[in-house]
Amino acid sequence: MRASNLLCIVALVALGADGVARAQTLSTYGTPGLVDMPTAEVLSDGHVGLTASTFGNTTRNTATFQVLPRVYGTFRYAIIDDFDPGGPQDGTRYDRSFDLHYQISDETLRFPALAVGLRDFGGTGIYSGEYFVGTKSFGSKLKVTGGMGWGRLAQRGSFSNPLGVVADRF
Repeated sequence: MRASNLLCIVALVALGADGVARAQTLSTYGTPGLVDMPTAEVLSDGHVGLTASTFGNTTRNTATFQVLPRVYGTFRYAIIDDFDPGGPQDGTRYDRSFDLHYQISDETLRFPALAVGLRDFGGTGIYSGEYFVGTKSFGSKLKVTGGMGWGRLAQRGSFSNPLGVVADRF
């Protein structure tokens, strides 16, 4: 475990175990979700989340903050060892990125919460992607999330990003 990760864990414990126990699940990108998949949920007003994750040759440190009742942003700093082995960018890569997420609608009894997001639009573009996502709760123990993603969130051979009409970088 790297010293920076240990420091983040100690800082979270110092903030109080009670607050951590009730915290919403944050993904490895530091956003509400599971693993790498975002959800249509947002954090409570004024919430700040700090995460550190390490897997394979990648370490990600993030700070996520609820800017407005429906908008959160994420700053991410990643260290990627053995980036592009044998290629022109061989070695360790230090990546900074910024995300924005906007919740279009809240979840209701009949309809899911809906959101759109831009991942890594203010960085090197290694993690860049856009998404549209919906999340619906069924009782207190089951949430279902589904959506469409482009860029890093997409699969090969799918259709092109509709935001491409706005700018070629999408």
